[in-house]
Amino acid sequence: MHYDIEFKSQNDTCAGRLYVPDGERRARAIVLAHGLCGTADSGLYEMADGFAQNGFHALVFDYRNFGKSGGNKRQHISVPMQREDWQAALECISGLENIDPDRVGLWGFSFSGGHVLYAACDNACVRAVVSQAPVMDAHLSFVLGDLWRGEKATSALHKQISGNLLRFMTGRKTGFIPAVPEGNTYPVLLNAPEAPEYLAIAGPSFENRISVDSFLSGKLEKNNPTELADILITPTLIQVGTKDEISPQEPINTFVRRTGPVVTASSYKCGHFGMLRGQLRRRAIAEAAAHFDRFL
Repeated sequence: MHYDIEFKSQNDTCAGRLYVPDGERRARAIVLAHGLCGTADSGLYEMADGFAQNGFHALVFDYRNFGKSGGNKRQHISVPMQREDWQAALECISGLENIDPDRVGLWGFSFSGGHVLYAACDNACVRAVVSQAPVMDAHLSFVLGDLWRGEKATSALHKQISGNLLRFMTGRKTGFIPAVPEGNTYPVLLNAPEAPEYLAIAGPSFENRISVDSFLSGKLEKNNPTELADILITPTLIQVGTKDEISPQEPINTFVRRTGPVVTASSYKCGHFGMLRGQLRRRAIAEAAAHFDRFL
């Protein structure tokens, strides 16, 4: 069973969907959100429903400016804003009837795989985290993206961003950059061979574009959870795709080594999006549910 809800984040509204376990009134809850420009209806409804079938309340939401949420800067990615949305989602779920505010877990994918680690460090109520295919080092991910894109396309991308700088500085609207390859789009942000696979799971509210403003004012480089290795105390499970061509594994492995027993990792023989679909999704949900069941 599920129902749609909304909650305030600063002066705007985030749209969410709450999944409730059938015949179960357990007070534990999980909050989920997508990565980069992803939307809740792009594979995460199924994840949240899977957690509900395992006895958890599960709230999945869209960031402001994306999907069904509010926001007048559509498709704009802002790390500070998304962190505020995570905080607002935590306050929302903690205030719901039958939810124990001290038994909440977080689940994040890709770019939000970093957000959940920051949120855990900032909120004592967060008792467990699952980070799936996380971007642990934003700078390294951008470098890897440049390599996949190639020199010509990378130069075109940088030119498109810098060409909008004056418009941005004078308060005028800037353009958009496609997130993943689709048709003859050029250049695109994510150009790894597996990047087009996202379109197979994209829901109706997904828009394959990112505002140029995101690269000028979104502070994307601030989502760098490697810096949390010495302060993270929340039990965390990182689910890693061994064929991931978008999120580098080296910083993930280093983070796991540095955090010792607090953080554990599991491997899946798949790429960046593989754990959101099919048999691997069922396995990933079961493993994450066991982690949450242990610590919540």
